[in-house]
Amino acid sequence: WDKGVTLDETIEAFETKDDLVTDQKLVQADVAGSLAHAIGLATLGFLNNAELTKAKVGLQAILKLQATEKFALELGDEDVHTTI
Repeated sequence: WDKGVTLDETIEAFETKDDLVTDQKLVQADVAGSLAHAIGLATLGFLNNAELTKAKVGLQAILKLQATEKFALELGDEDVHTTI
């Protein structure tokens, strides 16, 4: 998504500040959706077993971080999905 330009910090803060609170609440649901997507890609042959396992391990790590409040979105993150 990088367009090669510097974003105006005031505009970026305005556009993302309230979204972070909502998106932080969606981490578990977004991880579940990402896992389902990865399984679907593996089923169709776009991911091999090693790639699927790597995706599962990474997504489980995100859930563990979320459970201990160590997975936090920051100002400038577009949303939870792109952060995952």
